[in-house]
Amino acid sequence: NVIRNHSFDHLNVSSLYYAEAWHQVDACSSRIADITGHRPKYFRAPYGHSSAYADQAVRAAGMKSVLWTVSSKDYMYRDPNKIYELSTQSPGDMSIFLMHERAGTAEALDKILTDLEHRGFTFVLPDDQFTTGV
Repeated sequence: NVIRNHSFDHLNVSSLYYAEAWHQVDACSSRIADITGHRPKYFRAPYGHSSAYADQAVRAAGMKSVLWTVSSKDYMYRDPNKIYELSTQSPGDMSIFLMHERAGTAEALDKILTDLEHRGFTFVLPDDQFTTGV
């Protein structure tokens, strides 16, 4: 697992001025560093909404923004079969999946990964993806 910054207060950072966006990025990274001893390298904007100010704050913090390309929509659906269906219908090369720590997602995950593996997909961490182009 890679611990990523998701903002301090889970605000929609696209509506924030630079100082507010910086606070959301830096305060979260500082809290993560206090607990783990390491500042995160990646930021995922809440709701997938960013802005020039938020992007500038992320870069100033020495991080990269990473968003998803495939959504399990597990924030909306709890049924593992629906989560499986949505997660496996349209992945492509370099897909990044949006999933949350929820019971239905956990129940669907093994089936999702097995299906994708049988279709020839391999799985890498963001560090591997960005450094090797996998």
